[in-house]
Amino acid sequence: MSRIVFARRVEGIGARRAPLERAAPVAAAAAPGPRRNLRRPATVHSDRSVHPVRNLGGPVARPRLRPDADARILDAADRLLARVGYARMTVAALAREAGIGKGTVYLSFRSKEDVALACIDRMAGRVVERLRVLAAGPGPAPERLRAMLVARVMERFDYARGHSRSLDALLAAFRPRLLERRARRFAEEARVLAGVLRAGAREGSLAPAPPAATAAALVTATNALLPYSLSAAELGRRGAVAARAARLASLLIAGLGPTAPGRRSEPAPRRTPR
Repeated sequence: MSRIVFARRVEGIGARRAPLERAAPVAAAAAPGPRRNLRRPATVHSDRSVHPVRNLGGPVARPRLRPDADARILDAADRLLARVGYARMTVAALAREAGIGKGTVYLSFRSKEDVALACIDRMAGRVVERLRVLAAGPGPAPERLRAMLVARVMERFDYARGHSRSLDALLAAFRPRLLERRARRFAEEARVLAGVLRAGAREGSLAPAPPAATAAALVTATNALLPYSLSAAELGRRGAVAARAARLASLLIAGLGPTAPGRRSEPAPRRTPR
């Protein structure tokens, strides 16, 4: 091959390469960097509040339930406890009854035991709220106190009446935890009763007495009519239990009156005959 032919071939190759070399900087500028995940973050729906779920390498946050999700679960549990009892209630059945996924139940409760305890806590909280409403109502202190004592019995009676087949199973399943919660609720109720006792002492409708100790005694006395102290037959007779609660409350209030029978008063001065 002559030098002239070889030189022309080299020039042709360089001419073809030049456009590619000129385009290289443009291609390099347009080339993407490290690949990024451009997808939108996943979103949680259903019974959880709608919010993006991001995992940035740290601990994964637990999805938050909607405010009404817990109430739906507890309402479903109350229905199952009344219908099939605690022993036959399962988390799967609870999820079906509430119309949610089984995993959604575990977002708030670790087990069916926790669900049942939460049902009882909700009922006990409603009792305390009912007592506060009655305590703040009109009328003299003895009348409010009598209504409160009857209410703390009958509110529990009405709840337990529909769960009679579950009472023994509930006590057997988690008696220590149930008793601990019950003691706290009783203390709350006693504090509300003590406020009315103080008001009665100020207005003179009730005799002065240590309010905290007296309130605790009233709670203990009316506990004799609470559902776990009643037989299955007694749980079926609401009218009879309500009448017993009213009589017991009246006796207790009569013993707290300023002129209660048996209350010692200062003796009148004796006159000496002349």
